[in-house]
Amino acid sequence: RRALLQRIGRRLCHRLVTNWLTIDPATAQESIRTWVTDHWSQEELTQESLVQRLQSACLHHLKQPAESAFEAALAGLEASRGFLSSGLDPAEVLKVLDYLEKLLGKPQGVAAAGGESGELVAALKAAAQTLSEEGELKITRLIARLIDDPNYRLAGAEAAIPEMMLLLEAVVERHSGRCQQLHKQAAELHTRIHSLVFNLQKGSWFSRRGRTASELLEALRLYPRARLEALISECLLTICKTLSEGLNTRTREVAFCRNRINDFARSLQDSPAPEQVRVDPRPGEHLLPEGCRTLGEAVQRLFSRVTPEQLADFDRKVQELIQKQFRSLVHVCMTSSDLFKELETAMQGLAETYAKDWLGGSDVVDIYLKRQQHQDKVLTDLAALFDEAEPELNAGMGEGPELRVLASPDGPAGERLRYLVRQALPHVDLVPAESTDEIVFYRERLGLTLADLPQANEECRAIYEQFCGIDNFTPHTRIDIPTWLPLVN
Repeated sequence: RRALLQRIGRRLCHRLVTNWLTIDPATAQESIRTWVTDHWSQEELTQESLVQRLQSACLHHLKQPAESAFEAALAGLEASRGFLSSGLDPAEVLKVLDYLEKLLGKPQGVAAAGGESGELVAALKAAAQTLSEEGELKITRLIARLIDDPNYRLAGAEAAIPEMMLLLEAVVERHSGRCQQLHKQAAELHTRIHSLVFNLQKGSWFSRRGRTASELLEALRLYPRARLEALISECLLTICKTLSEGLNTRTREVAFCRNRINDFARSLQDSPAPEQVRVDPRPGEHLLPEGCRTLGEAVQRLFSRVTPEQLADFDRKVQELIQKQFRSLVHVCMTSSDLFKELETAMQGLAETYAKDWLGGSDVVDIYLKRQQHQDKVLTDLAALFDEAEPELNAGMGEGPELRVLASPDGPAGERLRYLVRQALPHVDLVPAESTDEIVFYRERLGLTLADLPQANEECRAIYEQFCGIDNFTPHTRIDIPTWLPLVN
């Protein structure tokens, strides 16, 4: 039974680890897409969440919404226009524009080299850097979560990465052209403001000054909005491109994990030789389920009963073990290979415990008794097993004190076996011992000295002296013992 449990446990571990590397293509794509979409939103990696975080950075810097700051800057100009709506002061307009440039910087194509980038530009770039770093950590955790999820594992993580990449590429595709348009619009509005200020300074007919003032106020309202939206769009693109580059790194890491798990799966494969070893019906045999002649046959029969639900349940238990002893499967893959050896030992023990439920009635005593058709045959076989357990050194040494042990399962089955042994060996005193998976007769000759051993008799001494006569050869392993020494009792 012990050998059977070991083999079934190893086969179970191999099947499970192999499953980590594959996923059902019929259900995988839609399931993975739904999982990624849901968790993408939960981790605030969507376009809307990122834009909101960038806007919050502006709010934190300005201590008020950006729209309110822009309106406050224009409020004084509108009040100064006067009753006839033509009283804009060019100097005041330039002060407002200077304030907006300190906040937003100058548009692309307008800003001189080395000029100020703007307070909000710096705040947005810092926020984008933070969001990129946070996003990479979140994506790394999502991939690790998939690898640790028995429903997805490594194959699920591999399928999720392209889905994540598609979400990022969709944002880049939507905003690349829009970002350029907004920068262009902001630059044109900036240029138009300066042109209108020049016209205002030059002077013109009364009605034209009124139209110029109205156009100037409208341009001043539109410019900061376009400029800020362009900056936010640019930061959003930067974040998405950074996360896409990070996903390329995660792809390589997942590929590395696949190689490590592949190696692990190969190490769990059964050696083919023992599968072919026949178990003859003689004392000292493996006790296999009825009808099985080899361990391989027994393992195959029992393992074929394993259902997908049982395998999934075992995977969940393995994941609990991994989290308790090894943190995560990714941690095992990315660190020393010694961890896989420890994981193999832990999984094997868990698999053997788990497989005991499948063996159910395959109690070693029941299996043994079912192989014997009559009680007389059981008694004869038990006596033969006891005789076979005699130490080889007993031959030709006569009677002597001996330790005799019968190890068997506890419970009713074990008690029945001990009863049969007492019938088969009525004059033999056996010390009982517990053995969960084996029936063992153990015999040990007591009180022997070295002089009692056949290796120390005169025949062996003659062979020793013959070896001593060979040139350039000595049977001694110690140079301080050059001759045969008598054994002292």
